[in-house]
Amino acid sequence: MPRVWVQATWDEYIQTVRQQEGAKCYYDNGQLRIEMAPQGYDRSYDRFSIRYAVAILLWHQSHSRGRTH
Repeated sequence: MPRVWVQATWDEYIQTVRQQEGAKCYYDNGQLRIEMAPQGYDRSYDRFSIRYAVAILLWHQSHSRGRTH
């Protein structure tokens, strides 16, 4: 991913730092760059768990059609 710098004032940089929790912000010679932190383990694990549960439900539904219990 290319590093993108944008024109910004020092005040805009300070405002961005305050608004962007978890991000690394850089300022150099009138230019601003923000690096967002990657997703954490907890969030990605939650998404995986939900997808896995849905996959099991769909598999179970597709394999139980037409069967009588």
